[in-house]
Amino acid sequence: MTWQITCGSDARQAYHPPVAGNGQLSLLVDARGDMPQQPFHGMIPTIWWAGRRHNTPHRELIPFGHFDHQLSREGQALPEPADWRQTLDVARAVISSDVDRSGLGSVHSEVLVHAGANIIAVTRGFSEPEGLSYSFRFHWTQPRTGQEPPQRVRFQAAPAADGGIEIAYRADGQSDYRGVIALLADQPCQAEIAGSTFALHFTCTDQPITCFIVLADDLDGTDPEGQINQIRQQIRAEGIEGLKRSHEADWQAYWQESAVSLPEKDMETVYHTALYHLRCVATPWSIPVALFDTHWHGRYFGFDEHFGFMGLLTSNHLSLARRVPAFRFQGLERAFTRASRYGQTLFNGGARYPWETVETGEEAAPSGFWLDHIFHMAHIALSAWQDYRYSNDLNFLAEQGYPVIKACADFFSFQSVYTLQDGRTVIGKCTDLERLGPAVENAYMTTCGAIATLRAASRAASLLGQDSEHAVRWAGQAEALARHLPHDGEKYIPYPGCAQKSVAVMSGLFPYGAVAPDDPLQRRAIDDFCQDESAFGNMYPVGKSVCTWYAAWKAVVYARLGDGAKAYAASRQGAETAGCFSEIYDINEPAVSMKPWFSTAEGTYAQGINEMLLQSDDKTIRIAPAVPDHWRSFSFSLAAVGGFTVSAEITKARLVRLEISRRGQGPSTPPEIVLPAWLADPDGLAQTALRP
Repeated sequence: MTWQITCGSDARQAYHPPVAGNGQLSLLVDARGDMPQQPFHGMIPTIWWAGRRHNTPHRELIPFGHFDHQLSREGQALPEPADWRQTLDVARAVISSDVDRSGLGSVHSEVLVHAGANIIAVTRGFSEPEGLSYSFRFHWTQPRTGQEPPQRVRFQAAPAADGGIEIAYRADGQSDYRGVIALLADQPCQAEIAGSTFALHFTCTDQPITCFIVLADDLDGTDPEGQINQIRQQIRAEGIEGLKRSHEADWQAYWQESAVSLPEKDMETVYHTALYHLRCVATPWSIPVALFDTHWHGRYFGFDEHFGFMGLLTSNHLSLARRVPAFRFQGLERAFTRASRYGQTLFNGGARYPWETVETGEEAAPSGFWLDHIFHMAHIALSAWQDYRYSNDLNFLAEQGYPVIKACADFFSFQSVYTLQDGRTVIGKCTDLERLGPAVENAYMTTCGAIATLRAASRAASLLGQDSEHAVRWAGQAEALARHLPHDGEKYIPYPGCAQKSVAVMSGLFPYGAVAPDDPLQRRAIDDFCQDESAFGNMYPVGKSVCTWYAAWKAVVYARLGDGAKAYAASRQGAETAGCFSEIYDINEPAVSMKPWFSTAEGTYAQGINEMLLQSDDKTIRIAPAVPDHWRSFSFSLAAVGGFTVSAEITKARLVRLEISRRGQGPSTPPEIVLPAWLADPDGLAQTALRP
């Protein structure tokens, strides 16, 4: 398994550093294997640690510094590199760099953030080590201002008894963090402490040098000194090679949960890079847009996290995806307090989750009309519902999923659904997609989300044998809303009287599945948007093209319509805006480029590819339901509704392998396997693949 993406110095203008992360730590590594304090698309390389925040209204992340290195020969600093190559290996989660210094030798660097521990390992090897001095430096400063140390942080640093440096600190933040940062190396070194800069100095030999940054604190209730000592012993016992083996084994286990092989390798690479970053930013709580200060400080959007969740879920990463609904269950009491709890009394009104949630379940968004969004309530409910649909785990649904679904449905039912004097049932005024402005009544996207939530709540209640009266009310409100979706007689529209075009009109099919694929108003709404998509193709009113997220959104929609040509074209459109490491941006076009490594779009891109290859419901599994005519050889292993994993291989338009396995007990009745007309099944695999 090798998925290596290499970028060279000839791509300087388009260059953006790749991400390394483990769901706790997240950082950018540049072509020298360093973290220079210069902006890349506004992002200054910094070590960020999920959940470690300031105690400010917006709960900004506390920065944990950056590292770089210095080289000198006979006391003279070496010149800047003449040429470089950098490789992101998404299979092994390793970033490597090769730098040529114009006849003075080359430097090979490898950086990894260990998958199972908060260890950053930086290895450097030197082609001409004679007379060469190397310094590895860690700087604990505030990015952008250079403040030493970052605000509200106090530390004491000292050389460690067995080499390296230990920094004991206190951070007055969202919690009162007490922690330790340890710097150590696998070669003899001299330690130097100068203010907020900590250096390890080496005389180079033929042996590569690995330096480690290890972080530990007491947020989870464990002793940071004990954590550091345990990790220090692990590093001494295993060395960098042992750490690599355990790190790569963790990543290999992740990749083995699913598989996709496409005829077009650039699209496949974008797909795998998206899943790579989704794992890097799947924190112990949920999935932020990314774990950087520039990406809303890694706060959790109930809206955006659902797209990453679905990308992971449909890719068969069910355990990792479950962190999302589990996090929302943990925050349910605060959501009740926001909407309908007064003291110990809980009134009708359900729960209302924050727009930008932090780990404590609190709101941390800046003030603005986006606080009047309510469609994120649908996404929070549907993550819990889709977890059940794909896992078939009735226990999790009963214990954590259904309480969240019910609370979200009650919010819509009691606080948002209105029956007007003219007989229409609508969702009241709220902020729909922000391009459409505030105070919109009967907004199409928000209404579709409410419909999907109310239907899911009714179905979940019936499955569990609970809340029968609620279930009847929810189902009735959903159908009343569906009868009065906004339209102009020909097509659905974003809201009554709307003069803009919006991707929101696709939401009846995706992400909500609230409208039937053969609904003519929905089909014409999709066609109408796509005719003018270049003018309305970004989340913000900027640019002149279609962002990867909206392109991927279209891919899922067309896949659900069974239109393989258009689903492919949309996925191709999305892939072509990816960066030099196949990373997905929020927006990436010549005049506007912002927020690379954007998990919302990554999740949707992955889901779009997955739904081209496999779709399922409670009764059927459809193989290759929306692939283009020129795709006749590909393979996949993906999750299906009902607790199934489906693996298939198609070679030259022939089904040569089909395996379907149950997760846990699975349903008692096997699903029907549906093949497209073009796909030959000479050996009857579709009939024999699943054995009850």
